[in-house]
Amino acid sequence: MNSLSRRESEVLELVKQGRFQKEIAAALFISPKTVAAHFRNIHDKLDLEPGTSLLQGLARKQSQGSRVFEPSPTTSTSPKGD
Repeated sequence: MNSLSRRESEVLELVKQGRFQKEIAAALFISPKTVAAHFRNIHDKLDLEPGTSLLQGLARKQSQGSRVFEPSPTTSTSPKGD
């Protein structure tokens, strides 16, 4: 499995929080199309089954006992100073 970029890690954390694509785009000040590209990259890097959402794929991997990506302590989605 390839490691995720810092931005992909941020996107994944927001997905885990239940945020939608447009909300993620607004939170990270990027376009929804860029979020979609990150979704595809995360899907590929985590080797999720085709046709599953990120959350479904992560849940399936966890239920199978696979270690699912956990962000490094330096990954943050909050503004600096928090």
